[in-house]
Amino acid sequence: MRAFTICSYLSFRIPLLKSWLPFLRSELVSILFVCCLFFWACLVAISRIGRGRHFALDCYAASVCGRVTSLVLLTCTVDRFLSTSFFIFISKLRIISYFL
Repeated sequence: MRAFTICSYLSFRIPLLKSWLPFLRSELVSILFVCCLFFWACLVAISRIGRGRHFALDCYAASVCGRVTSLVLLTCTVDRFLSTSFFIFISKLRIISYFL
């Protein structure tokens, strides 16, 4: 589920990633990046099935739950939490602690 959550979240955040990673500005490279993310997540699921840790239905359900989790993270929690003054306060404390 974690692999699908990460790849779904990053694939939805491609416009934001384009400003941080200049090589993603090309549409073809962006599409290849997203395909590689989903290929990685599928390999994680296949490896879990191959090692006998999960059944195929477990991995399918985890992929659906991962997509839903990433949509929830995008819509309600992460953006609001990152913009709060509490998060800014904690980040300043971390910066100050490096110099102590």
